[in-house]
Amino acid sequence: MTIQPSLFGGPPAMPTVADLRSALTAPVPARRDGPDTSRHAARTLDTCASRLRRDALLFVLSRGQHGATFDEWAQARGHPSSQSGRFTELHAAGLIGTTAHKRNTTSGNPARVFVITQAGREALHAREN
Repeated sequence: MTIQPSLFGGPPAMPTVADLRSALTAPVPARRDGPDTSRHAARTLDTCASRLRRDALLFVLSRGQHGATFDEWAQARGHPSSQSGRFTELHAAGLIGTTAHKRNTTSGNPARVFVITQAGREALHAREN
């Protein structure tokens, strides 16, 4: 989800509840043509990714102003690093944002710290209703 600026220089249009809800449930890039097995795998991936996006958003919310790194979420959930795409998707949708802070990962590398945005809070609220 991207908030688009107004064509006439006014404030950007605010996302609707439907926009916020769809940001949490958007399909992930996957092959959707071809054999039945590919289509089935894409549907399964969509369900899994949607759940993981919601879980990641709730984890970032639970960390408050301290925020969370992807590595901290992976450690807390036991997820492999291949799930970092969920943070990327949430960030691209504007549901989480980065802070000026970095924290070291378990391997000692600096990592961005994410906090939930107002749009992220609204997306969670919209999904519950």
